[in-house]
Amino acid sequence: MAACFASLFVGAALLLGPGKAPVSALAAIVIIGGLLVAVLRGHNWARITLAVLTLVGFLSTLPVLRLQLGYGSLVAGATLVNTILQFAGLVLLFIPQSRGWFVKSAA
Repeated sequence: MAACFASLFVGAALLLGPGKAPVSALAAIVIIGGLLVAVLRGHNWARITLAVLTLVGFLSTLPVLRLQLGYGSLVAGATLVNTILQFAGLVLLFIPQSRGWFVKSAA
């Protein structure tokens, strides 16, 4: 879960960068942060929603990463770190030990 929260803050920092829309960053923080809180409370729907949003985000990462490499390796590196943290968090949400958390919470 720490990887998910770390990814949230890295992603927000990327959205708040030069030429970015702070409203989009705030919306992302509220939505993803709310989903993470729901996951902490054991809501399976939040885990599935977070997984879908993460997978959709992965699809857009490669073209964005190519574009960012044109601006400099620091921004592209931050995007890569964010993607790795998201993937790690997603994997951890679906390992057998995590599934037990959601089954126990649903009962």
